Amino acid sequence: MNEDILSYIYEICQSTREHEMVQLPASNRSFISLMRASQSLAAVRGYDFVLPDFVKYLAPFVLSHRILLKNQYIIKNAKSSDVINEILEKVPVPSENFAF
Repeated sequence: MNEDILSYIYEICQSTREHEMVQLPASNRSFISLMRASQSLAAVRGYDFVLPDFVKYLAPFVLSHRILLKNQYIIKNAKSSDVINEILEKVPVPSENFAF
């Protein structure tokens, strides 16, 4: 996996630690899960490398159930998937050639 993609996944997971709505952020295992899911999607689609689009597509599915929102936001019906989508909008997407 390209180092820029690994950094992108790291930044997404790290952003859950800094988000004001998150009580329990994404763990190291979350990072690994998103990395492995992205590799799996690449393989299923016939690629031998991971594209940033794969990470961006999978992040809400992989990370939403791995973070816990603060109670005051849960009461307001906030969803963890919305937090992940907000983070995805803010974290810059790497834009290099990812084929080796």
